[in-house]
Amino acid sequence: MKAYIEILRPSVCALSAFAVAIGCLLAGQSNVFIISIAVLSAALAAGGGNVLNDIFDLDVDKINKPKRPLPSGRITLKGAKKYAAALLLIAAVGFLMLPLYSLALGMFNILVIYFYSSHAKRTPFASFVDSWLSASTFLFGSLTTGHVLPAVIILTCMAYAANVGRELAKAIEDMKGDAANKVRSLPLVLGRNAAILLSISFVSLAIVLSPLPFLLNIFNLYYMALVLVADVLFFASLWLLFVSATKSQKMMKVAMFIALLAFISGVF
Repeated sequence: MKAYIEILRPSVCALSAFAVAIGCLLAGQSNVFIISIAVLSAALAAGGGNVLNDIFDLDVDKINKPKRPLPSGRITLKGAKKYAAALLLIAAVGFLMLPLYSLALGMFNILVIYFYSSHAKRTPFASFVDSWLSASTFLFGSLTTGHVLPAVIILTCMAYAANVGRELAKAIEDMKGDAANKVRSLPLVLGRNAAILLSISFVSLAIVLSPLPFLLNIFNLYYMALVLVADVLFFASLWLLFVSATKSQKMMKVAMFIALLAFISGVF
């Protein structure tokens, strides 16, 4: 049972759920049932996507992440396929209970999840596709009301830039395993230094955008205080990128979690 929870990446599912809730609340969604279904469906889709990703990445993970549930043998390949299918199917049923625009985006993202895991993951565009799945959760929540506010667009852009930066750091971390399995990741195609510069550029963009919700009177001072902490961690992670991609991307993950807390504090 523990392995089936671990393969979901609970922290990723939680981040997706919170982002959807923030999108809903910012857009003025007050229907508790709609918010609950949107949050739960997004979390299940994220979990199913993580399982699907591990299925297609099994050979790579035997080198890069041998302790994960699939490569370690704690979950069979057949079991993982059934698990991913069930999670994505339940998520799709949840999407069917939502308003048209959020339904459309949810179904579209399920297709993107499969496309990413089966094809894009092994190309130089992997970081950009995966980051869409993370960042679009804000849009998904907002669309439960049928419209998207400027505040949601700003948060989506910030989240996308930060996610691309972190995904590039993860790709740098995985260069050895990717090379052995002929994965055409961006760091392998353009080189490690070019990938580092791109990661720095995208994270820097997220930092530059971060004060906007406060300056535009969208979020309060509590948001600004927390987002400054996240920005400091992002800056530190960029320096770490030259030393250790592993430590850098982990620090970016912490910074992203604090940024999410900033978004939550801004809403309330």
